[in-house]
Amino acid sequence: MQQDNNIILSYSYTNTVRGIAALIIIISHLLIHWNISRIFNLPASVAVSAFLFLSGYGINESYKKHGFKKFWIKKINKIIIPFYLYYTVLTLLRNNYDTNTFIHEITFTKNEFWYILIRSYLFYWISRKIFPQHTLIILTLFGIISLNIFKHIEAEQSFCFLLGVITSEKKGIIEQSPQNIKYYLIGGIIIGITFLLLKEIPTIHQYKGTLLYNYILVMIKFPLAIVIILMPYYFNILIKNKFIHICGIASLELYLVHLPISFNTDMTIGSITLFIIETTILTYIFYHINQIIKTCTTISK
Repeated sequence: MQQDNNIILSYSYTNTVRGIAALIIIISHLLIHWNISRIFNLPASVAVSAFLFLSGYGINESYKKHGFKKFWIKKINKIIIPFYLYYTVLTLLRNNYDTNTFIHEITFTKNEFWYILIRSYLFYWISRKIFPQHTLIILTLFGIISLNIFKHIEAEQSFCFLLGVITSEKKGIIEQSPQNIKYYLIGGIIIGITFLLLKEIPTIHQYKGTLLYNYILVMIKFPLAIVIILMPYYFNILIKNKFIHICGIASLELYLVHLPISFNTDMTIGSITLFIIETTILTYIFYHINQIIKTCTTISK
């Protein structure tokens, strides 16, 4: 058990969480593609919740240290340019090119995960710039509105980014009371599983797609994401694992690269081996291309 309270939510720690979340998403996507069980949608969406939480936490930590210095330059270099590069190449390789889909994707208007992330960054920037004393209130309203008007993943993840920001604001309390971390972990397990079982009751399940269902999903996804986020604290071996560390460093590239490859992967050993090799090589190449882009844009500034 890791009792060093200085490591909780440090860069190395959060990088480990990203690596774990990325691996959960990749494995879940493969199992979903193989139509093994719809239950594997759950770990994938929980891992996405963890990513959004870390995004909110990281952006607020950066703000506390550097303010808004090069805020959008960093986001463009680290997220937008890599995504544009990836999606442009993917589109060129596809046979079913569709202009409308391409425009929606690159403008983040019809891409669930990226739309949520970029929109969250935008609302954070606006609230900090215009209402610096009421940032959390603005982000809370943003979460409530998202929960009540959107469907599926946009509604499910509506509060994850906000809770990451709140955790950053209350970081001192967590560091001063590391003994309470086990209660957050236990609470996450109890709340998440309770609402997961509640969701499976036929009477409740028939409300799928409604506002009530959105509220239930929120109470499943984020509490279980807390479990993923706190897991390395109690299993220090995860933080020391080099493979997970590498996956965390290249989590963006890994997330993007594995998707199209997984669609062509079946349940044979040969196909899975090829998936691992192709994903590893392409992630390595894509990561280093992005590093070159970041270096060039940094120098140009």
